[in-house]
Amino acid sequence: MPWPHLRYGCGMGKCAKCACRVIGGAEHLPAPNWKEEKQLGGRIAEGYRLVCQIWLTHDVSLVQDDVPLPPRGCEARPGRRYPPVGRGASDPALFL
Repeated sequence: MPWPHLRYGCGMGKCAKCACRVIGGAEHLPAPNWKEEKQLGGRIAEGYRLVCQIWLTHDVSLVQDDVPLPPRGCEARPGRRYPPVGRGASDPALFL
């Protein structure tokens, strides 16, 4: 995975572990694909994207929430972190 400081999982748009908010440079990204639309739904309008599904051609600024977003359709249970925090959890912002 080319973003070593970001949390990620499957790399195929299935788990949503890599969901990030784009805080700069979104105009340079392609439109969300069907996997992003399926996993993120209305969160796309809030600026969320799946990092594993975008190809970068320009600099962008991303921020990752402390607690990962559950994939669409999964209910987060109180006291449970879904999905478990993985590599890069201590560094929530990345500027490429």
